[in-house]
Amino acid sequence: VRSSAASDVYKRQFALLGIMAELEDNNALKRGGDAGARFVKRRAAFLLSKRTMLTEAELLDFDDELIRRGISCGGAADMLAAAIFLSLADEEQRCFADLIKTTL
Repeated sequence: VRSSAASDVYKRQFALLGIMAELEDNNALKRGGDAGARFVKRRAAFLLSKRTMLTEAELLDFDDELIRRGISCGGAADMLAAAIFLSLADEEQRCFADLIKTTL
């Protein structure tokens, strides 16, 4: 059973923060230098640690700060997109396999 759209967004927000906290993002490094890349990782890790206490306002503040600093985390975004694609492809493959089982 597919989870709700809101739940998917919440999970993807946390996934993106997790990626940002760990990935050596060349885009963030190029646009923000060493200090900017460290800022991204530290802030993402802090926000991730808040778990259910994290607010939308805090995410928006982080986004505003990245914009103010001219930092783009394109590498993290690409990794999230790839993970979503693979997850959806796996789900689609399982649905197709189930369909084959029921029709044969």
